Amino acid sequence: MDVDEVLRTALRAVKDAQVPDDLKEIAFTKAIDILSGAGEMVERSTDKQDQEGDQGDGTATESDRLKKLADALSVPHERIEMIYVEHDGDLQVAADPGRLGNSTHKRAGAVGLLVAAGRQLGGWDEGPTSDNPIRAEIDRLGLYDNTNYSKHMKDLGAWFNINGIGRSATYKLKYPGREHLKTLAKELSEG
Repeated sequence: MDVDEVLRTALRAVKDAQVPDDLKEIAFTKAIDILSGAGEMVERSTDKQDQEGDQGDGTATESDRLKKLADALSVPHERIEMIYVEHDGDLQVAADPGRLGNSTHKRAGAVGLLVAAGRQLGGWDEGPTSDNPIRAEIDRLGLYDNTNYSKHMKDLGAWFNINGIGRSATYKLKYPGREHLKTLAKELSEG
């Protein structure tokens, strides 16, 4: 498929799916990734197909990934949904953003940590997390600030190895990030 055809097909897919205006840019980017065969999106697509198939072959169910995440964070399984939920096979932050800090900057950073670390610890991502799911979740929670987003994410450097910039950035959890997330998860799961 040539570039023009990928772009036309991606645009048509976004229009046909009736994606809300605020998510069209992300949906278009994802559609291009899928159509062009970008590595991570192909892997995630295969993972979702496995989940939808026969569960008797040992593939993870949605609740298995949340349990794995709960175990990694030392949070009781019945309390993980105070922090995270899974929606359409994707990880979402369930915690009240108001409990994540006293400024948009701190809240967006906390959501970035929750999303990227949660995806890696729970098994949604086998390697570094791309910027797209982080940006989408921050936007879904009403914390996206186009002017300061890159600064918010750059400040996560203490918790992640960050490669690339902007939309091409990837985030790989470091030990201090895991420990900070455990502390945050304990606070969020205790009420």
